[in-house]
Amino acid sequence: MAPVVFGAELGAGFGHVRRLLPLARAVRQAGHRPIFFAGNPGEVAPLLEEEAFEVRAAPTAGMSGPRRPTGGGAVTFGDILGDAGFADRERLVAAARAWDDCLAAARPVAVVCELSPFLCLAAAGGDIPLLSTGHGFILPPPDGAVFPSLYEGVPRFAESALLANVNHACQVRGRVPLTALPRLLHGSAHAVTGLAELDPYRELRREAPVGPPALASRPATVAPTDDLFGYLVGDAPTTTSILLGWVTSGLTGQVFIRRPQPEQRAIVAASSRIAWLEAPTPIQEALDRANLVLHHGSMLLAEEALVAGRPQLVAPVYLEHLFTARALARIGLAHVIRPGLAPEAIAPAITAAASDGDAKAAARAFSGAHAELGRDPELPHRLVRMVLAR
Repeated sequence: MAPVVFGAELGAGFGHVRRLLPLARAVRQAGHRPIFFAGNPGEVAPLLEEEAFEVRAAPTAGMSGPRRPTGGGAVTFGDILGDAGFADRERLVAAARAWDDCLAAARPVAVVCELSPFLCLAAAGGDIPLLSTGHGFILPPPDGAVFPSLYEGVPRFAESALLANVNHACQVRGRVPLTALPRLLHGSAHAVTGLAELDPYRELRREAPVGPPALASRPATVAPTDDLFGYLVGDAPTTTSILLGWVTSGLTGQVFIRRPQPEQRAIVAASSRIAWLEAPTPIQEALDRANLVLHHGSMLLAEEALVAGRPQLVAPVYLEHLFTARALARIGLAHVIRPGLAPEAIAPAITAAASDGDAKAAARAFSGAHAELGRDPELPHRLVRMVLAR
């Protein structure tokens, strides 16, 4: 069984790995052996071990700037790359060579990645075909001269300087230089595996998004028994205030918190109306129970809630989350807890979101129109054949 490398080097949480899992299953069915390289191997290992997939630490974990760039103040995706380490020429060369060594040892027949720009750099101009995937925000159009602007303003990192660093890393490793920085994300093939409605670059795409390869949710067919299902991160700056607001609102529900803080456990323990989950509950079960889904803006959870027909309350942490929240709000499917919202205003915001009949109706309508989303069994196979057939 020839190996196929799956990369999720900058991702945090489970989302990027979960989005790659359908493709890994397709690779295994094609007779190959998936090997995952993640920026957070300890966190995702239980998920991958359930599938009997091998998981290793990405060779760039801990050496290429923040594991998950926040995107704070980014005007273009180039700013996100700069924050991740592309502004440091020597670090960039070291990251590319670390991946070179890793690929030479693994000897894969193909690479599939999501939010793995250093892996993309290592594969650029090489002999190993690479499929670059991801939802819209993390996979900007790769065919332009520069990255499109996300906001008005002057980028913090000049793309010409970032491109010079990339091409230096190519030159010292005997690779052909790139003609433009967005080409870094093109790979041998690329596919936007998100929804067009949530894509900040939707008007600039030459190729339409293919949509999620698979989703774990289906349209909810039962009446909810809880007010909220919450999926939050303990070290996010707003999580404690959100929990206090939830308790104050008197609404019922369940919450799972990654990396929980002691005071957050205490807040939930003092409430008889909120159940603390030690592990994520199966998503369909959670969505069936909940009238409203509360989260930070995970694209995968947003898509799953959309398919289930549940409205959302989004408390963004990263720039990616903010764009997801705005897109959901624009089409009437979500309320947004702004990062600077005063703690005393959070309880009314939660109550308003839970009682918004228009959002509930819009969510049910979206679900009805997209009931088959993520249910095409052939899509993962078509995607991996883009590189396995080469």
